[in-house]
Amino acid sequence: MIRQNDRIKYIIIFIAFLALSALLAHAYLKNTDEETEYTRRVRHVVVNAYELELKMKELQNVYNSFVMGHPSYSKDDLDLAYAITHSKYETLMMGDTYDLIKPLKEGQVVALITTNFNTFLSLKPDIDEARVGDKNLTRIDDCIKDKLLPDIMGIVKATRIGTNWKSAAWEDATKESRLQMQFAMLGLLMLSIGLFSLLLLQVRATRDALIKAEQAKVTKAKFLTVAGHDLRQPLQASSLLLSTLQSQSQTPENARLFKGIHYSLDSITELLNGMLDISRLDADLLTVNREPIPVTALVNRMLDRYEEQALSKNLRLSLINPNDFYINSDQLLLERIISNLLSNAIRYTQKGKVQLIVSSEDNNVCITIRDSGPGISEDDLKLIFKEFVQLDSPSNEDHKGLGLGLSIVKRLCNLLGHELTVTSKPGIGSEFKISLPKASAAPIGLPNKARDQWSLVGVTIIVVEDNEDILSSFDLLLSTWGCKVVTASNMEEAIQLAEKLKNSHPDDDNDLLIISDYYLNKDYNGCDVIKKIQTIIARDLPAMVITAETDPERLEEIRQTGNSVFRKPLKPATLRVAIQRLLRQV
Repeated sequence: MIRQNDRIKYIIIFIAFLALSALLAHAYLKNTDEETEYTRRVRHVVVNAYELELKMKELQNVYNSFVMGHPSYSKDDLDLAYAITHSKYETLMMGDTYDLIKPLKEGQVVALITTNFNTFLSLKPDIDEARVGDKNLTRIDDCIKDKLLPDIMGIVKATRIGTNWKSAAWEDATKESRLQMQFAMLGLLMLSIGLFSLLLLQVRATRDALIKAEQAKVTKAKFLTVAGHDLRQPLQASSLLLSTLQSQSQTPENARLFKGIHYSLDSITELLNGMLDISRLDADLLTVNREPIPVTALVNRMLDRYEEQALSKNLRLSLINPNDFYINSDQLLLERIISNLLSNAIRYTQKGKVQLIVSSEDNNVCITIRDSGPGISEDDLKLIFKEFVQLDSPSNEDHKGLGLGLSIVKRLCNLLGHELTVTSKPGIGSEFKISLPKASAAPIGLPNKARDQWSLVGVTIIVVEDNEDILSSFDLLLSTWGCKVVTASNMEEAIQLAEKLKNSHPDDDNDLLIISDYYLNKDYNGCDVIKKIQTIIARDLPAMVITAETDPERLEEIRQTGNSVFRKPLKPATLRVAIQRLLRQV
Protein backbone atom coordinates (compact mmCIF):
# COMPACT_ATOMS: atom_id res chain seq x y z
CA MET A 1 0.00 0.00 0.00
CA ILE A 2 1.29 3.51 -0.86
CA ARG A 3 1.75 5.71 2.21
CA GLN A 4 0.39 9.30 2.38
CA ASN A 5 3.84 10.90 2.14
CA ASP A 6 4.71 8.81 -0.90
CA ARG A 7 1.39 9.75 -2.50
CA ILE A 8 2.21 13.48 -2.18
CA LYS A 9 5.63 12.85 -3.73
CA TYR A 10 4.03 11.02 -6.66
CA ILE A 11 1.63 13.96 -7.23
CA ILE A 12 4.49 16.49 -7.22
CA ILE A 13 6.52 14.34 -9.62
CA PHE A 14 3.50 13.98 -11.89
CA ILE A 15 2.94 17.77 -12.05
CA ALA A 16 6.64 18.37 -12.73
CA PHE A 17 6.51 15.76 -15.47
CA LEU A 18 3.63 17.56 -17.14
CA ALA A 19 5.41 20.95 -17.00
CA LEU A 20 8.72 19.62 -18.34
CA SER A 21 6.95 17.59 -21.01
CA ALA A 22 5.16 20.74 -22.20
CA LEU A 23 8.48 22.63 -22.29
CA LEU A 24 10.11 19.80 -24.19
CA ALA A 25 7.29 19.70 -26.73
CA HIS A 26 7.50 23.48 -27.27
CA ALA A 27 11.29 23.36 -27.67
CA TYR A 28 11.04 20.43 -30.04
CA LEU A 29 8.58 22.24 -32.31
CA LYS A 30 10.74 25.36 -32.30
CA ASN A 31 13.85 23.32 -33.04
CA THR A 32 12.04 21.61 -35.90
CA ASP A 33 11.18 24.96 -37.46
CA GLU A 34 14.76 26.21 -37.08
CA GLU A 35 16.22 23.03 -38.56
CA THR A 36 13.78 23.26 -41.47
CA GLU A 37 14.95 26.78 -42.30
CA TYR A 38 18.60 25.82 -41.93
CA THR A 39 18.10 22.76 -44.13
CA ARG A 40 16.47 24.94 -46.81
CA ARG A 41 19.46 27.25 -46.86
CA VAL A 42 21.94 24.37 -47.02
CA ARG A 43 20.04 22.77 -49.88
CA HIS A 44 20.33 26.07 -51.73
CA VAL A 45 24.11 25.87 -51.33
CA VAL A 46 24.21 22.26 -52.54
CA VAL A 47 22.07 23.09 -55.57
CA ASN A 48 24.36 25.98 -56.53
CA ALA A 49 27.44 23.79 -56.18
CA TYR A 50 25.89 21.20 -58.47
CA GLU A 51 24.87 23.92 -60.92
CA LEU A 52 28.45 25.27 -60.94
CA GLU A 53 29.67 21.81 -61.93
CA LEU A 54 27.08 21.56 -64.71
CA LYS A 55 27.80 25.05 -66.05
CA MET A 56 31.54 24.38 -66.08
CA LYS A 57 30.96 21.26 -68.17
CA GLU A 58 28.64 23.24 -70.44
CA LEU A 59 31.33 25.93 -70.85
CA GLN A 60 33.84 23.25 -71.81
CA ASN A 61 31.46 21.80 -74.36
CA VAL A 62 30.60 25.21 -75.92
CA TYR A 63 34.28 26.18 -76.12
CA ASN A 64 35.29 22.92 -77.81
CA SER A 65 32.37 23.03 -80.24
CA PHE A 66 33.03 26.70 -81.19
CA VAL A 67 36.77 26.27 -81.72
CA MET A 68 36.19 23.16 -83.84
CA GLY A 69 33.80 25.12 -86.08
CA HIS A 70 30.48 23.64 -85.05
CA PRO A 71 27.80 25.72 -86.79
CA SER A 72 25.44 25.65 -83.80
CA TYR A 73 27.80 27.62 -81.54
CA SER A 74 29.03 31.18 -81.94
CA LYS A 75 31.37 33.47 -80.04
CA ASP A 76 28.35 35.01 -78.32
CA ASP A 77 27.30 31.57 -77.04
CA LEU A 78 30.79 31.10 -75.60
CA ASP A 79 30.74 34.47 -73.85
CA LEU A 80 27.30 33.76 -72.42
CA ALA A 81 28.39 30.34 -71.07
CA TYR A 82 31.41 31.96 -69.41
CA ALA A 83 29.23 34.71 -67.84
CA ILE A 84 26.72 32.21 -66.42
CA THR A 85 29.52 30.10 -64.90
CA HIS A 86 31.02 33.26 -63.41
CA SER A 87 27.66 34.09 -61.76
CA LYS A 88 27.55 30.68 -60.08
CA TYR A 89 30.91 31.36 -58.46
CA GLU A 90 29.62 34.71 -57.21
CA THR A 91 26.52 33.03 -55.72
CA LEU A 92 28.71 30.67 -53.68
CA MET A 93 31.02 33.45 -52.47
CA MET A 94 28.58 36.00 -51.10
CA GLY A 95 25.65 36.45 -48.68
CA ASP A 96 24.01 33.56 -46.78
CA THR A 97 25.67 31.02 -49.00
CA TYR A 98 29.14 32.21 -48.01
CA ASP A 99 28.13 32.24 -44.29
CA LEU A 100 27.04 28.60 -44.49
CA ILE A 101 30.08 27.41 -46.41
CA LYS A 102 32.67 29.30 -44.36
CA PRO A 103 32.58 27.02 -41.23
CA LEU A 104 32.89 23.78 -43.27
CA LYS A 105 36.21 22.02 -42.71
CA GLU A 106 37.51 25.05 -40.83
CA GLY A 107 37.45 27.31 -43.91
CA GLN A 108 39.08 24.83 -46.31
CA VAL A 109 36.02 24.75 -48.56
CA VAL A 110 36.00 28.57 -48.95
CA ALA A 111 39.73 28.50 -49.74
CA LEU A 112 39.14 25.81 -52.35
CA ILE A 113 36.36 27.84 -54.01
CA THR A 114 38.56 30.96 -54.03
CA THR A 115 41.50 29.15 -55.62
CA ASN A 116 39.25 27.51 -58.16
CA PHE A 117 37.63 30.85 -58.98
CA ASN A 118 41.02 32.49 -59.56
CA THR A 119 41.96 29.66 -61.92
CA PHE A 120 38.68 30.19 -63.71
CA LEU A 121 39.37 33.93 -64.07
CA SER A 122 42.75 33.12 -65.65
CA LEU A 123 40.87 31.65 -68.61
CA LYS A 124 39.16 34.96 -69.41
CA PRO A 125 41.79 36.23 -71.91
CA ASP A 126 41.75 32.94 -73.82
CA ILE A 127 37.95 32.97 -73.91
CA ASP A 128 37.91 36.54 -75.20
CA GLU A 129 40.41 35.77 -77.98
CA ALA A 130 38.95 32.39 -78.90
CA ARG A 131 38.34 31.75 -82.63
CA VAL A 132 37.70 28.83 -84.90
CA GLY A 133 40.77 26.58 -85.04
CA ASP A 134 42.25 28.13 -81.87
CA LYS A 135 45.59 26.52 -80.91
CA ASN A 136 44.76 26.93 -77.19
CA LEU A 137 42.03 24.32 -77.45
CA THR A 138 44.00 21.58 -75.75
CA ARG A 139 45.36 23.81 -72.95
CA ILE A 140 41.96 25.26 -72.01
CA ASP A 141 40.24 21.88 -72.26
CA ASP A 142 42.89 20.27 -70.04
CA CYS A 143 42.59 23.10 -67.49
CA ILE A 144 38.86 22.66 -67.21
CA LYS A 145 39.04 18.87 -67.16
CA ASP A 146 42.11 18.40 -64.92
CA LYS A 147 41.93 21.41 -62.61
CA LEU A 148 38.59 23.19 -62.45
CA LEU A 149 36.17 20.24 -62.63
CA PRO A 150 37.98 18.07 -60.01
CA ASP A 151 38.07 21.01 -57.58
CA ILE A 152 34.40 21.78 -58.22
CA MET A 153 33.51 18.12 -57.55
CA GLY A 154 35.42 18.41 -54.29
CA ILE A 155 33.38 21.50 -53.42
CA VAL A 156 30.14 19.59 -54.18
CA LYS A 157 31.25 16.72 -51.98
CA ALA A 158 32.26 19.03 -49.14
CA THR A 159 28.95 20.89 -49.15
CA ARG A 160 26.97 17.65 -49.34
CA ILE A 161 28.82 16.09 -46.39
CA GLY A 162 28.61 19.38 -44.51
CA THR A 163 24.78 19.17 -44.42
CA ASN A 164 25.11 16.23 -42.04
CA TRP A 165 27.55 18.01 -39.72
CA LYS A 166 26.56 19.99 -36.66
CA SER A 167 28.27 23.02 -38.13
CA ALA A 168 28.69 26.34 -36.39
CA ALA A 169 25.93 27.83 -38.54
CA TRP A 170 23.51 25.10 -37.52
CA GLU A 171 24.46 25.44 -33.87
CA ASP A 172 23.85 29.18 -33.94
CA ALA A 173 20.54 28.76 -35.75
CA THR A 174 19.16 26.25 -33.23
CA LYS A 175 20.96 27.29 -30.05
CA GLU A 176 17.96 28.55 -28.04
CA SER A 177 15.64 25.65 -28.80
CA ARG A 178 18.40 23.12 -28.14
CA LEU A 179 19.11 24.62 -24.74
CA GLN A 180 15.43 24.40 -23.85
CA MET A 181 15.28 20.78 -24.97
CA GLN A 182 18.40 19.90 -22.99
CA PHE A 183 16.99 21.54 -19.87
CA ALA A 184 13.67 19.72 -20.23
CA MET A 185 15.31 16.34 -20.87
CA LEU A 186 17.67 16.80 -17.93
CA GLY A 187 14.71 17.65 -15.71
CA LEU A 188 12.80 14.60 -16.92
CA LEU A 189 15.85 12.44 -16.30
CA MET A 190 16.19 13.69 -12.74
CA LEU A 191 12.49 13.12 -12.13
CA SER A 192 12.79 9.61 -13.55
CA ILE A 193 15.64 8.87 -11.19
CA GLY A 194 13.59 10.16 -8.27
CA LEU A 195 10.54 8.14 -9.32
CA PHE A 196 12.68 5.05 -9.80
CA SER A 197 14.08 5.49 -6.30
CA LEU A 198 10.56 5.67 -4.85
CA LEU A 199 9.38 2.61 -6.77
CA LEU A 200 12.47 0.50 -6.24
CA LEU A 201 11.58 -0.67 -2.75
CA GLN A 202 8.04 -1.52 -3.80
CA VAL A 203 9.28 -3.42 -6.86
CA ARG A 204 11.77 -5.35 -4.78
CA ALA A 205 9.13 -6.19 -2.21
CA THR A 206 6.73 -7.35 -4.92
CA ARG A 207 9.44 -9.39 -6.62
CA ASP A 208 10.44 -11.08 -3.38
CA ALA A 209 6.81 -11.88 -2.67
CA LEU A 210 6.33 -13.38 -6.15
CA ILE A 211 9.52 -15.43 -5.85
CA LYS A 212 8.41 -16.78 -2.49
CA ALA A 213 4.98 -17.57 -3.87
CA GLU A 214 6.44 -19.42 -6.88
CA GLN A 215 8.86 -21.30 -4.65
CA ALA A 216 5.98 -22.25 -2.41
CA LYS A 217 4.00 -23.54 -5.41
CA VAL A 218 6.90 -25.63 -6.68
CA THR A 219 7.68 -26.93 -3.20
CA LYS A 220 4.04 -27.83 -2.65
CA ALA A 221 3.84 -29.58 -6.02
CA LYS A 222 7.01 -31.58 -5.35
CA PHE A 223 5.85 -32.49 -1.88
CA LEU A 224 2.47 -33.64 -3.15
CA THR A 225 4.16 -35.62 -5.92
CA VAL A 226 6.38 -37.48 -3.46
CA ALA A 227 3.54 -37.93 -1.00
CA GLY A 228 1.24 -39.04 -3.81
CA HIS A 229 3.74 -41.68 -4.92
CA ASP A 230 3.90 -43.10 -1.40
CA LEU A 231 0.12 -42.96 -0.97
CA ARG A 232 -0.57 -44.77 -4.25
CA GLN A 233 1.36 -47.85 -3.15
CA PRO A 234 -0.96 -48.86 -0.27
CA LEU A 235 -3.98 -47.80 -2.32
CA GLN A 236 -2.94 -50.19 -5.08
CA ALA A 237 -2.42 -53.04 -2.63
CA SER A 238 -5.76 -52.31 -0.94
CA SER A 239 -7.63 -52.30 -4.25
CA LEU A 240 -6.13 -55.61 -5.40
CA LEU A 241 -6.64 -57.33 -2.02
CA LEU A 242 -10.21 -56.08 -1.80
CA SER A 243 -11.06 -57.46 -5.25
CA THR A 244 -9.48 -60.79 -4.35
CA LEU A 245 -11.42 -60.95 -1.08
CA GLN A 246 -14.64 -59.97 -2.85
CA SER A 247 -14.27 -62.73 -5.46
CA GLN A 248 -13.74 -65.33 -2.74
CA SER A 249 -16.29 -64.39 -0.14
CA GLN A 250 -18.95 -62.13 -1.60
CA THR A 251 -22.49 -62.83 -0.42
CA PRO A 252 -25.68 -60.79 -0.71
CA GLU A 253 -25.16 -59.76 2.90
CA ASN A 254 -21.68 -58.28 2.45
CA ALA A 255 -22.09 -56.98 -1.13
CA ARG A 256 -23.02 -53.56 0.22
CA LEU A 257 -19.96 -53.60 2.45
CA PHE A 258 -17.64 -54.31 -0.48
CA LYS A 259 -19.32 -51.62 -2.54
CA GLY A 260 -18.76 -49.07 0.24
CA ILE A 261 -15.10 -49.98 0.55
CA HIS A 262 -14.59 -49.71 -3.23
CA TYR A 263 -16.36 -46.37 -3.16
CA SER A 264 -14.07 -45.09 -0.39
CA LEU A 265 -10.92 -46.19 -2.21
CA ASP A 266 -12.12 -44.56 -5.43
CA SER A 267 -12.88 -41.34 -3.56
CA ILE A 268 -9.42 -41.23 -2.00
CA THR A 269 -7.83 -41.87 -5.40
CA GLU A 270 -9.88 -39.15 -7.05
CA LEU A 271 -9.07 -36.61 -4.34
CA LEU A 272 -5.37 -37.46 -4.56
CA ASN A 273 -5.34 -37.12 -8.35
CA GLY A 274 -7.15 -33.78 -8.15
CA MET A 275 -4.72 -32.29 -5.63
CA LEU A 276 -1.69 -33.47 -7.61
CA ASP A 277 -3.02 -32.15 -10.93
CA ILE A 278 -4.00 -28.72 -9.62
CA SER A 279 -0.68 -28.27 -7.79
CA ARG A 280 1.31 -29.13 -10.92
CA LEU A 281 -0.80 -26.72 -12.98
CA ASP A 282 -0.27 -23.95 -10.41
CA ALA A 283 3.50 -24.55 -10.44
CA ASP A 284 3.68 -24.72 -14.29
CA LEU A 285 5.33 -28.13 -14.09
CA LEU A 286 3.26 -29.71 -16.87
CA THR A 287 4.77 -29.96 -20.33
CA VAL A 288 2.87 -30.78 -23.51
CA ASN A 289 4.03 -33.65 -25.75
CA ARG A 290 1.89 -33.52 -28.88
CA GLU A 291 1.62 -36.53 -31.16
CA PRO A 292 -0.88 -38.27 -33.46
CA ILE A 293 -3.29 -40.30 -31.30
CA PRO A 294 -5.71 -42.96 -32.60
CA VAL A 295 -9.13 -41.96 -31.27
CA THR A 296 -10.64 -45.45 -31.26
CA ALA A 297 -7.97 -46.89 -28.98
CA LEU A 298 -8.26 -43.84 -26.70
CA VAL A 299 -12.04 -43.94 -26.21
CA ASN A 300 -12.06 -47.73 -25.80
CA ARG A 301 -9.59 -47.38 -22.94
CA MET A 302 -11.82 -44.76 -21.37
CA LEU A 303 -14.85 -47.07 -21.56
CA ASP A 304 -12.87 -49.93 -20.09
CA ARG A 305 -11.88 -47.73 -17.18
CA TYR A 306 -15.41 -46.56 -16.31
CA GLU A 307 -17.61 -49.46 -17.41
CA GLU A 308 -17.62 -51.05 -13.97
CA GLN A 309 -18.45 -47.73 -12.27
CA ALA A 310 -21.39 -47.20 -14.63
CA LEU A 311 -22.70 -50.76 -14.14
CA SER A 312 -22.58 -50.33 -10.36
CA LYS A 313 -25.19 -47.54 -10.79
CA ASN A 314 -27.19 -49.41 -13.46
CA LEU A 315 -26.25 -46.81 -16.07
CA ARG A 316 -25.78 -47.54 -19.76
CA LEU A 317 -22.29 -46.43 -20.78
CA SER A 318 -22.07 -46.50 -24.57
CA LEU A 319 -19.68 -45.45 -27.32
CA ILE A 320 -20.66 -43.85 -30.62
CA ASN A 321 -17.61 -43.85 -32.90
CA PRO A 322 -18.55 -44.28 -36.57
CA ASN A 323 -15.07 -43.64 -37.98
CA ASP A 324 -11.43 -44.05 -37.09
CA PHE A 325 -9.54 -40.77 -36.70
CA TYR A 326 -6.17 -39.55 -35.61
CA ILE A 327 -5.98 -36.42 -33.47
CA ASN A 328 -3.09 -34.20 -32.44
CA SER A 329 -2.79 -33.82 -28.69
CA ASP A 330 -0.97 -34.98 -25.57
CA GLN A 331 -2.30 -38.45 -24.85
CA LEU A 332 -1.76 -38.45 -21.08
CA LEU A 333 -3.27 -35.01 -20.51
CA LEU A 334 -6.17 -35.71 -22.89
CA GLU A 335 -6.94 -38.95 -21.06
CA ARG A 336 -7.05 -36.97 -17.83
CA ILE A 337 -9.56 -34.53 -19.36
CA ILE A 338 -11.87 -37.27 -20.65
CA SER A 339 -11.48 -39.22 -17.42
CA ASN A 340 -12.62 -36.27 -15.30
CA LEU A 341 -15.61 -35.60 -17.57
CA LEU A 342 -16.71 -39.26 -17.61
CA SER A 343 -16.28 -39.54 -13.85
CA ASN A 344 -18.43 -36.44 -13.31
CA ALA A 345 -21.11 -37.65 -15.73
CA ILE A 346 -21.40 -41.02 -14.01
CA ARG A 347 -21.33 -39.49 -10.53
CA TYR A 348 -24.16 -37.01 -11.15
CA THR A 349 -26.34 -39.27 -13.30
CA GLN A 350 -28.71 -41.41 -11.24
CA LYS A 351 -30.54 -43.16 -14.06
CA GLY A 352 -30.46 -43.40 -17.80
CA LYS A 353 -27.22 -43.30 -19.79
CA VAL A 354 -23.84 -41.75 -20.35
CA GLN A 355 -22.54 -41.56 -23.90
CA LEU A 356 -19.04 -41.06 -25.26
CA ILE A 357 -19.46 -39.70 -28.80
CA VAL A 358 -16.82 -39.15 -31.48
CA SER A 359 -17.71 -36.96 -34.46
CA SER A 360 -15.99 -34.94 -37.18
CA GLU A 361 -16.41 -31.22 -37.90
CA ASP A 362 -14.29 -29.83 -40.76
CA ASN A 363 -10.65 -30.23 -39.71
CA ASN A 364 -11.51 -31.10 -36.11
CA VAL A 365 -12.56 -34.22 -34.26
CA CYS A 366 -15.06 -33.68 -31.45
CA ILE A 367 -15.20 -35.91 -28.38
CA THR A 368 -18.47 -35.41 -26.54
CA ILE A 369 -19.54 -36.71 -23.11
CA ARG A 370 -23.33 -36.62 -22.85
CA ASP A 371 -25.37 -37.67 -19.81
CA SER A 372 -28.98 -37.79 -18.70
CA GLY A 373 -28.23 -36.29 -15.29
CA PRO A 374 -29.91 -33.39 -13.48
CA GLY A 375 -28.39 -30.73 -15.78
CA ILE A 376 -26.85 -27.39 -14.87
CA SER A 377 -28.58 -24.01 -14.67
CA GLU A 378 -27.32 -20.98 -16.62
CA ASP A 379 -26.08 -19.31 -13.44
CA ASP A 380 -24.16 -22.41 -12.38
CA LEU A 381 -22.58 -22.78 -15.83
CA LYS A 382 -20.61 -19.61 -15.06
CA LEU A 383 -19.16 -21.20 -11.92
CA ILE A 384 -18.46 -24.85 -12.71
CA PHE A 385 -14.90 -24.29 -14.01
CA LYS A 386 -13.74 -22.40 -10.91
CA GLU A 387 -11.63 -24.18 -8.31
CA PHE A 388 -13.31 -25.65 -5.22
CA VAL A 389 -16.80 -25.06 -6.61
CA GLN A 390 -19.37 -27.79 -5.95
CA LEU A 391 -22.94 -27.51 -7.10
CA ASP A 392 -25.73 -28.38 -4.70
CA SER A 393 -27.27 -31.58 -5.97
CA PRO A 394 -29.01 -34.48 -4.19
CA SER A 395 -27.00 -36.89 -6.35
CA ASN A 396 -23.77 -35.44 -4.99
CA GLU A 397 -24.55 -35.56 -1.28
CA ASP A 398 -22.82 -38.92 -0.77
CA HIS A 399 -19.79 -38.10 -2.91
CA LYS A 400 -18.32 -34.76 -1.91
CA GLY A 401 -14.97 -34.04 -3.49
CA LEU A 402 -12.77 -30.97 -3.59
CA GLY A 403 -14.49 -29.32 -6.55
CA LEU A 404 -11.36 -29.47 -8.71
CA GLY A 405 -12.37 -31.84 -11.52
CA LEU A 406 -13.85 -29.36 -14.00
CA SER A 407 -11.29 -26.70 -13.08
CA ILE A 408 -8.55 -29.16 -14.04
CA VAL A 409 -10.40 -29.99 -17.27
CA LYS A 410 -10.64 -26.31 -18.26
CA ARG A 411 -7.01 -25.53 -17.45
CA LEU A 412 -5.73 -28.60 -19.29
CA CYS A 413 -7.82 -27.69 -22.34
CA ASN A 414 -6.34 -24.18 -22.27
CA LEU A 415 -2.85 -25.64 -21.93
CA LEU A 416 -3.42 -27.92 -24.94
CA GLY A 417 -5.27 -25.28 -26.97
CA HIS A 418 -8.44 -27.40 -27.25
CA GLU A 419 -11.82 -25.69 -27.31
CA LEU A 420 -14.18 -26.87 -24.56
CA THR A 421 -17.89 -26.10 -24.76
CA VAL A 422 -20.73 -27.11 -22.47
CA THR A 423 -24.46 -27.12 -22.98
CA SER A 424 -26.96 -28.20 -20.37
CA LYS A 425 -30.67 -28.16 -19.60
CA PRO A 426 -31.93 -28.70 -16.06
CA GLY A 427 -33.83 -31.97 -15.80
CA ILE A 428 -32.55 -33.25 -19.17
CA GLY A 429 -28.77 -33.56 -18.93
CA SER A 430 -25.43 -32.03 -19.86
CA GLU A 431 -23.05 -32.25 -22.78
CA PHE A 432 -19.33 -31.43 -22.70
CA LYS A 433 -17.62 -31.20 -26.10
CA ILE A 434 -13.86 -31.08 -26.77
CA SER A 435 -12.67 -29.97 -30.23
CA LEU A 436 -9.33 -31.43 -31.26
CA PRO A 437 -7.32 -30.94 -34.48
CA LYS A 438 -7.09 -33.88 -36.84
CA ALA A 439 -3.63 -35.36 -37.29
CA SER A 440 -2.11 -35.91 -40.71
CA ALA A 441 -1.28 -39.56 -40.04
CA ALA A 442 -3.63 -42.10 -41.58
CA PRO A 443 -5.78 -44.09 -39.15
CA ILE A 444 -4.81 -47.70 -38.61
CA GLY A 445 -8.35 -49.01 -38.36
CA LEU A 446 -8.45 -50.24 -34.79
CA PRO A 447 -11.62 -52.24 -34.13
CA ASN A 448 -14.63 -50.58 -32.58
CA LYS A 449 -16.68 -53.35 -31.10
CA ALA A 450 -18.03 -54.65 -27.84
CA ARG A 451 -15.22 -56.01 -25.71
CA ASP A 452 -15.41 -59.75 -24.99
CA GLN A 453 -14.50 -60.96 -21.54
CA TRP A 454 -11.83 -63.39 -22.66
CA SER A 455 -10.75 -65.99 -20.17
CA LEU A 456 -7.34 -65.61 -18.53
CA VAL A 457 -7.18 -69.21 -17.36
CA GLY A 458 -3.75 -70.68 -18.02
CA VAL A 459 -2.08 -67.37 -18.88
CA THR A 460 1.37 -67.02 -17.33
CA ILE A 461 2.02 -63.58 -15.94
CA ILE A 462 5.40 -62.38 -14.70
CA VAL A 463 4.94 -59.75 -11.99
CA VAL A 464 7.95 -57.61 -11.00
CA GLU A 465 7.33 -55.38 -7.98
CA ASP A 466 9.60 -54.33 -5.11
CA ASN A 467 6.70 -53.63 -2.72
CA GLU A 468 5.93 -56.89 -0.96
CA ASP A 469 2.29 -56.00 -0.19
CA ILE A 470 1.51 -55.08 -3.79
CA LEU A 471 3.39 -58.13 -5.10
CA SER A 472 1.38 -60.52 -2.94
CA SER A 473 -1.82 -58.65 -3.86
CA PHE A 474 -1.13 -59.15 -7.57
CA ASP A 475 -0.39 -62.82 -6.93
CA LEU A 476 -3.66 -63.40 -5.08
CA LEU A 477 -5.86 -61.46 -7.55
CA LEU A 478 -4.36 -62.89 -10.75
CA SER A 479 -4.54 -66.39 -9.31
CA THR A 480 -8.29 -66.01 -8.72
CA TRP A 481 -8.61 -65.22 -12.45
CA GLY A 482 -6.95 -68.54 -13.28
CA CYS A 483 -3.54 -67.09 -14.19
CA LYS A 484 -0.24 -68.76 -13.47
CA VAL A 485 1.65 -66.10 -11.56
CA VAL A 486 5.41 -65.95 -11.14
CA THR A 487 6.83 -63.06 -9.13
CA ALA A 488 10.12 -61.24 -8.78
CA SER A 489 11.16 -58.26 -6.67
CA ASN A 490 14.37 -57.30 -8.49
CA MET A 491 16.40 -57.74 -11.68
CA GLU A 492 18.23 -60.87 -10.49
CA GLU A 493 15.03 -62.75 -9.63
CA ALA A 494 13.45 -61.66 -12.90
CA ILE A 495 16.44 -63.03 -14.88
CA GLN A 496 16.16 -66.36 -13.08
CA LEU A 497 12.42 -66.54 -13.87
CA ALA A 498 13.07 -65.72 -17.50
CA GLU A 499 15.67 -68.48 -17.78
CA LYS A 500 13.17 -71.00 -16.37
CA LEU A 501 10.40 -69.84 -18.71
CA LYS A 502 12.63 -69.66 -21.77
CA ASN A 503 11.73 -73.13 -23.09
CA SER A 504 8.32 -73.57 -21.48
CA HIS A 505 6.36 -71.34 -23.92
CA PRO A 506 7.90 -71.95 -27.35
CA ASP A 507 4.85 -71.43 -29.57
CA ASP A 508 2.05 -69.23 -28.23
CA ASP A 509 2.82 -65.54 -27.87
CA ASN A 510 -0.53 -64.92 -26.17
CA ASP A 511 -0.02 -67.01 -23.03
CA LEU A 512 2.80 -65.02 -21.47
CA LEU A 513 2.73 -61.39 -20.24
CA ILE A 514 4.88 -59.11 -18.07
CA ILE A 515 3.63 -56.66 -15.43
CA SER A 516 6.25 -54.48 -13.78
CA ASP A 517 6.51 -51.54 -11.44
CA TYR A 518 8.68 -48.69 -12.78
CA TYR A 519 10.79 -47.65 -9.80
CA LEU A 520 12.61 -50.80 -8.72
CA ASN A 521 16.22 -49.83 -8.07
CA LYS A 522 18.50 -46.81 -8.44
CA ASP A 523 20.48 -48.70 -11.12
CA TYR A 524 17.54 -49.89 -13.25
CA ASN A 525 13.80 -49.51 -13.71
CA GLY A 526 10.85 -51.59 -14.81
CA CYS A 527 11.43 -50.93 -18.52
CA ASP A 528 14.98 -52.25 -18.18
CA VAL A 529 13.70 -55.43 -16.49
CA ILE A 530 11.05 -55.96 -19.19
CA LYS A 531 13.64 -55.57 -21.95
CA LYS A 532 15.95 -58.04 -20.20
CA ILE A 533 13.18 -60.65 -19.87
CA GLN A 534 12.18 -60.23 -23.52
CA THR A 535 15.81 -60.63 -24.59
CA ILE A 536 16.28 -63.85 -22.59
CA ILE A 537 13.02 -65.43 -23.79
CA ALA A 538 13.79 -64.11 -27.30
CA ARG A 539 10.24 -62.89 -27.89
CA ASP A 540 8.59 -59.49 -27.96
CA LEU A 541 6.28 -60.28 -25.06
CA PRO A 542 3.36 -57.95 -24.27
CA ALA A 543 4.19 -55.88 -21.20
CA MET A 544 2.64 -53.21 -19.02
CA VAL A 545 4.22 -50.83 -16.55
CA ILE A 546 2.16 -49.85 -13.50
CA THR A 547 3.60 -46.88 -11.65
CA ALA A 548 2.78 -44.28 -9.04
CA GLU A 549 4.66 -41.69 -11.12
CA THR A 550 2.61 -38.59 -12.00
CA ASP A 551 5.11 -36.58 -14.04
CA PRO A 552 3.76 -36.45 -17.64
CA GLU A 553 7.28 -36.29 -19.09
CA ARG A 554 8.34 -39.46 -17.27
CA LEU A 555 5.11 -41.25 -18.22
CA GLU A 556 5.74 -40.28 -21.84
CA GLU A 557 9.28 -41.70 -21.61
CA ILE A 558 7.86 -45.01 -20.39
CA ARG A 559 5.31 -45.09 -23.17
CA GLN A 560 8.00 -44.37 -25.78
CA THR A 561 9.69 -47.67 -24.83
CA GLY A 562 6.72 -49.49 -26.40
CA ASN A 563 5.21 -50.64 -23.10
CA SER A 564 1.69 -49.85 -21.98
CA VAL A 565 1.72 -47.58 -18.94
CA PHE A 566 -0.89 -47.32 -16.17
CA ARG A 567 -0.98 -45.18 -13.05
CA LYS A 568 -1.49 -46.59 -9.59
CA PRO A 569 -3.88 -47.32 -8.09
CA LEU A 570 -5.24 -49.40 -11.00
CA LYS A 571 -8.71 -50.87 -10.60
CA PRO A 572 -8.85 -54.66 -10.96
CA ALA A 573 -11.52 -54.45 -13.68
CA THR A 574 -9.32 -52.05 -15.68
CA LEU A 575 -6.32 -54.31 -15.08
CA ARG A 576 -8.20 -57.33 -16.41
CA VAL A 577 -9.35 -55.55 -19.57
CA ALA A 578 -5.83 -54.19 -20.13
CA ILE A 579 -4.35 -57.69 -19.87
CA GLN A 580 -6.97 -59.05 -22.30
CA ARG A 581 -6.23 -56.31 -24.83
CA LEU A 582 -2.48 -56.81 -24.61
CA LEU A 583 -2.78 -60.56 -25.09
CA ARG A 584 -5.26 -60.24 -27.96
CA GLN A 585 -3.46 -57.17 -29.40
CA VAL A 586 -6.58 -55.00 -29.66
